[in-house]
Amino acid sequence: MLAVTGAAAHAAHARAVVGHLLERNGGELRLDLGPWVQIRAPIIELVMGVRPHFLKDLLPLLAAVDAQLVDLLAATHFGGEPDTFDLESKTFHAGTMDLVVLEVADLAQSSAYRYPSAVRDTVLVPLGTDQVDTAKPVILCIGHHSAVGHRIAELLAAEGLSSEVELVGLCCSAHDMARGHGASVKIVGNQRDQLPFVRSGLADVVVADQQCVRLDLKEEALAAGSCFIATSEAAFSGLPDESATDPDFLACDLVERAVSGTFVSDVERAARLAVAVALRGKRVRPGPPPPGEVDASGCTMCGHCDEHCPLELPLAEGVFELAQGGRWGLLERLSTRCLRCGRCDAACPLALPVMALIEAADRTAPLHSEVRAGRGPISDFEIKSAGPSIVLGDIPGIVAFLACPDYPDGRDSVGWMARILAARGYIVLASGCAAMDMAWGGACGADPEYQQRNPYQEFPGVFDQGGLVNTGSCVSASHAIGAAIKVASILLNRRLAGNYVGVADYVVNRVGMVGVLWGGVTPKAFSTSAGANRLGIPVLFGPQGHRFRRTIEATSARQGWVFDARRGERIELTPAPLALCTTAATREEAVVEIVRLCLRPNDTATGRQVKLGHYVDLSQALLGRPPGDVDRWVRSAYDIPESWDSDERAGLLPRGWVHAPIPDPTILEGSVRSR
Repeated sequence: MLAVTGAAAHAAHARAVVGHLLERNGGELRLDLGPWVQIRAPIIELVMGVRPHFLKDLLPLLAAVDAQLVDLLAATHFGGEPDTFDLESKTFHAGTMDLVVLEVADLAQSSAYRYPSAVRDTVLVPLGTDQVDTAKPVILCIGHHSAVGHRIAELLAAEGLSSEVELVGLCCSAHDMARGHGASVKIVGNQRDQLPFVRSGLADVVVADQQCVRLDLKEEALAAGSCFIATSEAAFSGLPDESATDPDFLACDLVERAVSGTFVSDVERAARLAVAVALRGKRVRPGPPPPGEVDASGCTMCGHCDEHCPLELPLAEGVFELAQGGRWGLLERLSTRCLRCGRCDAACPLALPVMALIEAADRTAPLHSEVRAGRGPISDFEIKSAGPSIVLGDIPGIVAFLACPDYPDGRDSVGWMARILAARGYIVLASGCAAMDMAWGGACGADPEYQQRNPYQEFPGVFDQGGLVNTGSCVSASHAIGAAIKVASILLNRRLAGNYVGVADYVVNRVGMVGVLWGGVTPKAFSTSAGANRLGIPVLFGPQGHRFRRTIEATSARQGWVFDARRGERIELTPAPLALCTTAATREEAVVEIVRLCLRPNDTATGRQVKLGHYVDLSQALLGRPPGDVDRWVRSAYDIPESWDSDERAGLLPRGWVHAPIPDPTILEGSVRSR
């Protein structure tokens, strides 16, 4: 059910994007990602067996996915699929449909809006609340379908108002607006920042579309003195449909509070309405209250806020300490983990501003940074250049961060992990909320070595050793998955259409790629992870992953096996990767597990040396102990890093140890060439 729900959300988004662009550009719009990307839609070609050339070619794909999702949803009903294995297969299939519609959405919008495509270093875009110039009228766009936001930016540029009106965004709409309009759009943040920024009242008008939008956004915006415009039929927000009303007339009603918000589905009218409201607002913006003005007195430590906190943080103790003794210590420590959901405020019987207290306590939080604008797909040239090193293991792996911002150990954790991995030569990819929080890497933490350093400025935005790539919004996660598929297609010239099993066999045995969902996992993110699993890409969840009551792991006692495609032998070996779906409790454990999950049967001796060296070094540095299973990954004496001393080598090669061959691995008996 979770996987189907997530895939349906992405499918609805893709249909909205394609539908709008058909009206805007027409069905004959050529799907084009630039001269460096010839394999434009690797997922679509692999799964659906077609290569779309025009925008209209995407409609049959959406219809096919819709039909699949209806059948999958029916399987969850009473009398549906009774077998555990087959139900798991259907979960994987929902994830595969999710990957298809992700690629449909980003292929369509990238072609229509002419986003940067396969560009090595895109522009750095302002990120953070203090980047907003509050002396100007402020328009805030929130959601995932950025059509209205794009049109607002175009209107401001056409009418010479770009320097007079501040256009800012939250979540994936912000990513896509920045991809199309660069630094003229400022990114406030992601889901975590939605409620604090709206409550600050800094936005004159809030424009909401669909997905990842708070259900109480209208009420919060109006309470803060902002005008509210809903634009997606997926979320009417209980407002009258004024899509046919003259924007200037409607703007007067909104500014004068004659109406409490409005719904406008027409993109052109919604954009003109937002600009008209912003220009006419000219109100005093209160901004967030200073820390000294947030009152905690009266707290009885009743515990209601703790009970409603989704992260089970001890909020009551922190607020009570502040109320009784003026001590901010515990709230400061909790502030880096708080999701800013606001449930504590709603639960407090005394109506204390618990979340505002947490915001006031967050004194370590940086207020500004820069995020590299999304660059979309990986070019065919980059795949040709880096692919051989990935397959042989010389580049130790690809790590794709796809997380939502509910991190178990602070919002700088994804950037912290990315910096460690990129510095050791891994290729790091990011999209969605994780790509924004990557910019805070180390800046929120206590380690002085990493204070105020931005990983996007430290590492190049190239798909190569030590690169840190922001592909863009959530739908651009398809480019990370597509890169693994393109490695198989380009390096070995393997056909994609009708060859899903062959490509998945190649990926699971040869492409050391790991997906990381370190934050809270929405149905959409879970569905994407299931699609990655089916293709042979392992996914690591944070400790919140236990909520799914589901992992896919090899048992410690079981040996794995592969066929050697050259000799036709069946070879027993330690399963690699050791899991397709697993969890880690801390970011330190996560880094070590990521490195282990990048091991593959196809690693050359040199590649295995590189990977084992990182595995042992990071385990020792981050966990304070060497890993206990290194001997399982040593196939021959040549796999042992040359830097290890004789005692370490002797411990890995006990008496009676048998040399294991390095296979040409496949798990498909039909791929054995000697038969």
